[in-house]
Amino acid sequence: MPSASLAANELGAVSKDGSGAWQFISDPQLYRANELAQAHGGLGAYRDAGTSNIVMRMPKAAAATLTSADTSSVGAPVDVQESRFDSTSIAAMESEVEALHTRLTHDQVIASGYDIVRDLFVVESNAPGSTFADLENRNPGQIEYIYANISRDSRHDDRQPHWGGAELWLNGQQQCTSGYSIGVGSSHYMVTAGHCYSPGTTVLGGTGINWGTILYRNNYPTTDVELIGGSSYSGQIYTSSTASMAVKGYIQSLVGSYPYCVSGAVTGTNCAYTETAENQSYTDSVGTTTGLVILQGNGGAFFGDSGAPAYGVSSGYAFIFGSVVAGEYLCGSCRVWIEPYHTRVQSLYNAGLVTG
Repeated sequence: MPSASLAANELGAVSKDGSGAWQFISDPQLYRANELAQAHGGLGAYRDAGTSNIVMRMPKAAAATLTSADTSSVGAPVDVQESRFDSTSIAAMESEVEALHTRLTHDQVIASGYDIVRDLFVVESNAPGSTFADLENRNPGQIEYIYANISRDSRHDDRQPHWGGAELWLNGQQQCTSGYSIGVGSSHYMVTAGHCYSPGTTVLGGTGINWGTILYRNNYPTTDVELIGGSSYSGQIYTSSTASMAVKGYIQSLVGSYPYCVSGAVTGTNCAYTETAENQSYTDSVGTTTGLVILQGNGGAFFGDSGAPAYGVSSGYAFIFGSVVAGEYLCGSCRVWIEPYHTRVQSLYNAGLVTG
């Protein structure tokens, strides 16, 4: 049983946000730098893997507004680096990529977004490079195309109250993974990926147990989340085929922070992920999902892992980061695309986490 006392730990700080919800900030100095950069019109901050210094990525005009007093308030060495981009130019590229979804076949996908570490707009896809030739020609030196095998990814006998990280089935085969429980008003729901089921579908567990019905899929596919309702759902997530961990709160998105865990029904639990990018997009023939975060590490996600919970661990509790949307496979250091809870799901549904 984890301790009920939540103090600062070796990774960061646990505190309550303005609404009274527990949040885990894995790197308080990086958190302050990220907030400072965005307040001055910058693109954000990350911790350099080589030097451990914090880097603030700023458009030239925005960088000029920073003072030494600003950067010293971070409490760690800060390197301010200019970017060739600003938020407007990034949004324009994202719109151009979204428009390409009409040219994709049913099995072709695009994962795209700004890479703050390399100051590039990265496009990963199993569509041919020619699909993006016009985009690259209009933005010379700013775009990197990577051919990659990516898919939207779809524990066996989970009973009420249901936990996150369990198998979800459809038509006799495993479809997805349950994510985490949220409360909206007095009702509890289970989160999974929005592409898993159509609204109104009855969701079954691995042994045919009724999990409820898909009641809400707001703003899909821009947000790839849907809510299962009509059963009971608790603040626990599977960390192995039988073991679980209680949910205590949420964790913030910070590029360069680690370690994160993903608990998928197919690939199991892996706690060796580092956040490498945020505000990413994923495009397929259905449309574009925006605002995603990339976790990268040895593991990856496979069909059946969609919806799985991504989380950090502090003092023996799980702090929810989000849920799996898509993942690479057949690779060494694989990327997994996450729909973040705090910046997306919480506001979309005016929700709070169900805690254990």
